[in-house]
Amino acid sequence: MTGTVFRVLLDPYMYKAWISLTVLFGFVSIVASAAYPLYNGLVEGLVREFGEKIPSVDLNPLVLFLFIVLNNSIVIIVTLLLSFTIIVPILVIAINGAVVGFFSAYIAYSGYKYSTIFAYIAPHGIIEVPAIALAASSFIVIFTRGLRRLPEDAVRIFMIVFTMILVAALVESTITLALASALDLALEVFG
Repeated sequence: MTGTVFRVLLDPYMYKAWISLTVLFGFVSIVASAAYPLYNGLVEGLVREFGEKIPSVDLNPLVLFLFIVLNNSIVIIVTLLLSFTIIVPILVIAINGAVVGFFSAYIAYSGYKYSTIFAYIAPHGIIEVPAIALAASSFIVIFTRGLRRLPEDAVRIFMIVFTMILVAALVESTITLALASALDLALEVFG
């Protein structure tokens, strides 16, 4: 079963699309981070508005895990279902890249070091970003394998991506939270 699940990843076009969309995410993140000074008022307003909608409670790791899985599952299902449009998967990657770039710059301009921001994002991001890019690259299946194979291949892709999302959410809700707490403590103690 494992060989058949991962068979879709062996398609060279699928693999190239997956890598290309992952690189696009990184590129858009860097550009958004660099462009932050031009849009800082807009970004700060969005962050403030978003912050007001979230109740200020201690995050239970299980609740956070379930929230992350639900949110990312919606993203990957919509991306898979609309992958035939080609533009939607590219927009999903670009918008997520821009959000990470703008938010990283916002935090950096708030006084945090980029190394600290990287430590918050990297543990789960190295799994989550490729997972979303894999879902976004599924449009290539339509063009290389045809519509007849699409349902079978989409299920395979979803199984792989959903597993990656589960692992990323587990890392984000546990390791990232612990790392964030340790970094905050270290900043208080050592300045």
